[in-house]
Amino acid sequence: MSIPRTRAAAANLGSVPPRLRDGLAVFALDGNRVRIGLADPVVLEGLSSEEAAFVARLEEASACTSADVARYEHVIRRLDLHGLLAHRGTSSPPGTASSGEGTGTGTGTWHATVCVVGADDLAMAIGLCLAQAGVRRIEFEDAKPAAAATPVTMVAGVTRAHRAARAINGWVPHAAHVAGAGSSCRSPDVTVIVASGSPDLALVSDLMAADQPHLPVITDERGVTVGPFVIPGAGPCLTCLGISRTEADADWPLVALQCNGSRPTHASAAVRALTAGVACDSVVRFLDGGGSDARQWRAESRTNGDGPRLTERVVRTHPSCRCSNPLVRGDDLEDQQAILF
Repeated sequence: MSIPRTRAAAANLGSVPPRLRDGLAVFALDGNRVRIGLADPVVLEGLSSEEAAFVARLEEASACTSADVARYEHVIRRLDLHGLLAHRGTSSPPGTASSGEGTGTGTGTWHATVCVVGADDLAMAIGLCLAQAGVRRIEFEDAKPAAAATPVTMVAGVTRAHRAARAINGWVPHAAHVAGAGSSCRSPDVTVIVASGSPDLALVSDLMAADQPHLPVITDERGVTVGPFVIPGAGPCLTCLGISRTEADADWPLVALQCNGSRPTHASAAVRALTAGVACDSVVRFLDGGGSDARQWRAESRTNGDGPRLTERVVRTHPSCRCSNPLVRGDDLEDQQAILF
């Protein structure tokens, strides 16, 4: 027998202190009425002054005690019926930047590992956004030496991955790590590939063969393309995109081989920020139970000096690609490069 949502929530209140959803603010009205929210407000009436004060305290979970939970369980049920409470896995933990603090605890809402291949400024922006959103562990994979810009990066042997992890941990302690330092990016929940023009083809083949979900973030001189979110066998893959692009540009295979994940990325600060949010949202949707996502986003700087522009389109599985064929063995995926090269 299933437990009603409100009863299930109440049963867990001892271990998970109730808290309002991120961004919800409480406003006192006359007659002990309380308004919760700005854009789509809910007004609670008939509260006592103590109950109204309790609702206001729910903006911060740390201010709610076990005695409060027992005393105001009826108020908590009422808030839950309106969908106003944050629940495990659907909201960032207190103390992260998404709850308005600017730093985080690194405890993580999603007990998941996301590997970010690349550790330049764009990859760091994506990693920071994921950490602040509540992803428990971010691993950077980038063995290129860090630029000698600070005393930290001038230490011999410091890679861009080390620099990125150190920077992220300054904001969200213990969230970021270097792949291979005690663990590796061999079996993450999601891999985010940050590259210019085209990713490392061998890496993409390995991810497909291992059935590893991955998200491409590809830059060029005009902007950044994010997606699609690839779940092998469940939607379009990067080879599908490569075939389609080759049909439109016969020279593309030669260009892709000369990129192959080795060229530096380029994106303005505004485009980096926009891209980080889009990439983070795509990953978090998957971690929250989502499937493959055939959407592809394009962030570009405007030539007239205005802010960046974001567009969206849906890509399709290419009929010449065998990525959706369940009879194709993982090792055979490497042979698909023959379609392009």
